[in-house]
Amino acid sequence: MTYIRNNQKTLRVESYKGLLDHVNNIGRDNTARVGNIFILPSTFVGGLRFMSKLYQDNMEMIRKFGRSDLFIAFTCNPKWEAIKSELKPFQNPSDRPDLVTRVFRLKLKEFLDDIVKRKLFGEILAYVYVIEHRKRGLPHAHCLFTLSNEDRVFDAL
Repeated sequence: MTYIRNNQKTLRVESYKGLLDHVNNIGRDNTARVGNIFILPSTFVGGLRFMSKLYQDNMEMIRKFGRSDLFIAFTCNPKWEAIKSELKPFQNPSDRPDLVTRVFRLKLKEFLDDIVKRKLFGEILAYVYVIEHRKRGLPHAHCLFTLSNEDRVFDAL
């Protein structure tokens, strides 16, 4: 973070000059205090540039392979035996987010292997997934899959 803060000029953040001028003008007009602003690179996970890069990568995937054919939500079940067996009698799954997340990631990997490597729905050209955590702390994944032309479903019952 110190490197990023101290090397803003070499990291080409001059394009934000207009934005900074605007923020500083608002600070003068409204007597609001404006702190030091520094721009995070796309390698900073969770930052604006990082998220923008992910979005652009996914849009390129759609341009290359076409629209997604499958949308699947994969949710964590707090009653999975792998979770229940590791909890102490007085514990809830929400008390052990480390355990819940580890089991979820292992089951998600197996689920993705079933679809992509074992070709459960046929040949997968591209896929993307996002993991989110619900209010109770349980993770879930939203998955998009693009099938090959031979395996696409055009009619459904």
